[in-house]
Amino acid sequence: MQEITSRIRNLNEIIRECGQLLQKLSTCTSLQEKLHVLDESERVKNTPFSDIFLKIHSPENLFVAKAIIAIGQEKILSNFSDEPDEKINRMLEKLFRLEKFYDSLGGIIGYHKTVLELTSEKEEGCSKNNPDVRYLFPGYFDIQTSTPDVYRAVLHAIENLPFTGEMYPIGGAGERLKLIDPETKESLPAALLPFMGRTLFCGLLRDVQAKEFLYWKLYGKNIRIPIALMTSEEKNNRKHMERICNEKKRFGRPKTNFFFFDQIPVPVVSEFGNWIMEAPFSPMMKPGGHGMVWKLAEDEGVFDWFKSFGSKKIFIRQINNPIACMDYGALATMGFCFSQNKSFGVASCGRMPGSPEGMNVLREEKTDSGYEYAVTNIEYTEFKIKGIDDSPSSPSEIYSPFPTNTNILCVDIEAIRSAIKILPVPGMIINMKSKYPCFDSEGVFTEVHGGRLESTMQNIAEVMTDTFSSRAEYPSELQLKTFLSYNERDKVISVAKECHEEGKNIQGTPLGAYQTLQKNYMSLLSEICGIEVSGSGLIVDFHPALGPLWSIIGQKIRGGKYRKKFRVCH
Repeated sequence: MQEITSRIRNLNEIIRECGQLLQKLSTCTSLQEKLHVLDESERVKNTPFSDIFLKIHSPENLFVAKAIIAIGQEKILSNFSDEPDEKINRMLEKLFRLEKFYDSLGGIIGYHKTVLELTSEKEEGCSKNNPDVRYLFPGYFDIQTSTPDVYRAVLHAIENLPFTGEMYPIGGAGERLKLIDPETKESLPAALLPFMGRTLFCGLLRDVQAKEFLYWKLYGKNIRIPIALMTSEEKNNRKHMERICNEKKRFGRPKTNFFFFDQIPVPVVSEFGNWIMEAPFSPMMKPGGHGMVWKLAEDEGVFDWFKSFGSKKIFIRQINNPIACMDYGALATMGFCFSQNKSFGVASCGRMPGSPEGMNVLREEKTDSGYEYAVTNIEYTEFKIKGIDDSPSSPSEIYSPFPTNTNILCVDIEAIRSAIKILPVPGMIINMKSKYPCFDSEGVFTEVHGGRLESTMQNIAEVMTDTFSSRAEYPSELQLKTFLSYNERDKVISVAKECHEEGKNIQGTPLGAYQTLQKNYMSLLSEICGIEVSGSGLIVDFHPALGPLWSIIGQKIRGGKYRKKFRVCH
């Protein structure tokens, strides 16, 4: 306890120093003025290796170097005196991207301060939550059964496919999958996980092709939905994605149909408030979370690119959920987004207590102008600090009191651009549970707990609010800009996040996702196609031209019996 108290005290002291620096920098109107402020910092004044500044090529890189020293992370530069100029400047240029991206927080200094604040809050078990905020059960469009309203929503989505873009955050490290190239022994990103005889990335493109083929059959017009991919430097993610696109001849699409942009890697910080070094002169950098996608997309011109295709709304899905487009669920969600002119929507379902999944909630905030409402997300790592009970809603229920959060989203382009101006870095969280190998201040190799500032996609919705003069009597019935669709869990989410270990639950593993997929296909064959399926060992896969809608597949494959060891390829 004494050690924790001492660590919190140290963190709070650094937070105070960073805050003072940021206050002084906030009055500056030029980079030269900011450099002058940093030069007045005691740490910069007293640095024993100021000769390093002579090796730095630009004012931007010089600012980064002095900011690093000013926040007490001078060890990153302390042994650079004998290093080539190019190596020093490459590292500083990479960190200057961080400075620009987090400008709303105060750049590198603000990033460091925010990480320490969140770490201190976790250690103290307290939060700076707004006492005027409540989390309520959200209303939703129920799409568990194919009612006339659901069918109309699906039709709206199909009609508006020419005005739809798709965006995939696929830059995650996927470390828990332990993917290794058998020949090169290189670590591979999650997008390259083999699943159903192809990579997860190829599976995403097959789902797009299914929708495009359906549109062609209904309307006689060829369309090519534009696709933006947020990749990363982690495990050569972008290089691998571009290689697959080239090998597959871009899946029959023109090169201009894809837009690649890179997620920014961020420093991993130890529980003691120091940047972790994975090797001499190399701070450990990891992807900063899917919430980066919005501001990066704006900064890189992705939304303007979508608009050049005529896109008005965007469908977003994560790489590790291969069943996200099962049957009509994703189309119905997009359809409600179009037909109801919504700004932001999430495909949701029941949540299993104890699972590493967030919850979708209706956020109510009392303000001077009334009560603001929006559907948003609380990550599972934040339940305790937010006062959320992770248990079934009642003894007879299997699901949590709030539906599960997913990375299946639909957004209005103009609405998201407006939201980015207000909340450029949404849903900031930190998780210090992981241990990282590193070098300590004495150059000794060790392991420490650490984490980095992560941002969540869904929490951008917190600024897409609807305001009412008085508190809603039935909040779940409000008609808002933000919304949920609610479907059967097996048709919404079954992720492949980590390797399966013998004797452990298969949920969250590729095996679990595969089992869910095959369970869905068995339901399709028996309930929709009217096929008698007996025996075990049947493996089912469908060509994109048959899908995605089960009702249409049921028109093409009808009746019959499939027995054990009988093989039919569709």
